[in-house]
Amino acid sequence: MARRIAADDTLLARLTPPRVGLVHGDFKFDNFLVSRDSCDFLLLDPRGRTFSGESAGDYLEDVAKLRTSSLGLYDLIRSGHLSVWLDGALAGSTLHPAGRQAARLLAGLDAAVVSGLPEWVDECADPHWRLRLALLTPLLLVANAPFQLAPVDERTEGIAVALYVTGAVLLHAVLDSLACR
Repeated sequence: MARRIAADDTLLARLTPPRVGLVHGDFKFDNFLVSRDSCDFLLLDPRGRTFSGESAGDYLEDVAKLRTSSLGLYDLIRSGHLSVWLDGALAGSTLHPAGRQAARLLAGLDAAVVSGLPEWVDECADPHWRLRLALLTPLLLVANAPFQLAPVDERTEGIAVALYVTGAVLLHAVLDSLACR
């Protein structure tokens, strides 16, 4: 997949963000304190760095990080409610019964986040934002997988493999959709 992306100059040009900005760096659900009585929230644990350590990055990177939970089901994987299986070249996932309600809630949150983005994104200045967001999310899942291996044991290996496979499946779907255009 990496060779496929690197060999496509048109795709690489579309992936260059038109602007960079400061990022939170750890924009995920467990870093939001939300008031039960209002829509007020407090954002915790700002790292001010991108995944690669830069202080400024693609303004969509924080949204992609949030989508690792809402689309990639990062938190369900970490909690053991989603596992993956491999059968030769085929991969799939199993959502355990206790995680189904959370997965439905996360799917709704993901849909709300994505549907609200066009109001925030200047589509004239950034016509390829949807593509970048679609690629950033699985790339973050794949990149995060090795960091789960501390300490290395059966549980952490399962989490790392599940994150990697989930990211690879999502990335493959995005690349396949590009081939159809």
